[in-house]
Amino acid sequence: MPMGRTWDPTVPAIILACGLVAGVVASTGGLEPGGWRGTLATNGQTVRLEMRLDQRGSHIRLTTDVPTGELEGFDAASFSKSGAPVRIAWKRDAGSFVLDGTGGRHPAGSVRFEPSASFRESWRGLGLEPLGDGDLFTMAISGVQLAVVQDLVAEGADHLDAGDVIELARDPDAMRWVKELKGRGAPIRLRDVFLLRNHGLSPGTYRDYLQSGVEADVEEIVRLHDRGVDAAYVKDLLQAGVRAHDLEGIERLHAHGVAADYVARIGTSELRETGVDGITRLHDQGVGDDYVHDVTASGLTGVTLEGIVRLHAHGVPADYVRIVADYGPGDRAVDDAIRLHDSGVSTEFLRSRASSGTARPTTESTIRSWARGGEDSTPNP
Repeated sequence: MPMGRTWDPTVPAIILACGLVAGVVASTGGLEPGGWRGTLATNGQTVRLEMRLDQRGSHIRLTTDVPTGELEGFDAASFSKSGAPVRIAWKRDAGSFVLDGTGGRHPAGSVRFEPSASFRESWRGLGLEPLGDGDLFTMAISGVQLAVVQDLVAEGADHLDAGDVIELARDPDAMRWVKELKGRGAPIRLRDVFLLRNHGLSPGTYRDYLQSGVEADVEEIVRLHDRGVDAAYVKDLLQAGVRAHDLEGIERLHAHGVAADYVARIGTSELRETGVDGITRLHDQGVGDDYVHDVTASGLTGVTLEGIVRLHAHGVPADYVRIVADYGPGDRAVDDAIRLHDSGVSTEFLRSRASSGTARPTTESTIRSWARGGEDSTPNP
């Protein structure tokens, strides 16, 4: 079925709220509610209609240029003849605006809205919720076309209601989105389309988020986008091991400037159960991923994330850690490496002590011996 226009470009409506009634009356020269006046264009092709309509106790002003071909019963001669009776109907899919009055230099009269029974029944035939007269009134003003609604249902759009269709009529480009999203295998709820568009996401960008593997609804994807977390970053994080549903973790890593390859490298180290919090802490402390790899692979006893942070904070190089693990005294743990390094004990001294053939000394005795210029002390058994 060919697509119809959801909003006729020749019908730019200006709708003013009822709270401005007094000002509208003054500006329209006293045009009363339920009244109209018109001006025939010099080319005779369009009529500028000004109408004030009653709707649920409110008065709505509509100013629009209507092609004369859309005005049933229009006769240019009668319309321009002073005192001539005028009865025309501006038919819209959802209903008609029936105008009675007299012609002349300033044709004017009364106007009423007649809801379309056929539109109402066709709408219900599509399995949609019943429409009230107020819905049809607003749909007529907005230029909602039945063919478009039928196309929406055919395209698979779900959860349709009057408000969504009215918004679509005022934003015809959204229909392109509906078709594009369907073609990309994405959900096509109209409310989702409006939300995505309002936040500057294109159909392609939305698809990229869906294909990243993230477990998120439309609002959550919009939040990621608004916070600058693009789909490629999300995809890389998930491939690096971040859980698909951990949106808070994804946002936190992004906010702290943690690159996805940093997350991946930490994940391939021997440091287990790091989690987003741990990775963020390592990154914020300036601990490089190579440092984490080297320390965890050094053989040092009981290396933990906290231990790595402390080693890094004390400026203990990864090579020094490895020497402590291979030749050091004591338990050859994080505390030993930090104390030896803070005391200035050289790696050459550690190697020499280990190759001396003596029983393994304690960290304390090694530090004392180093302080005495390398003099050996009695090791603890």
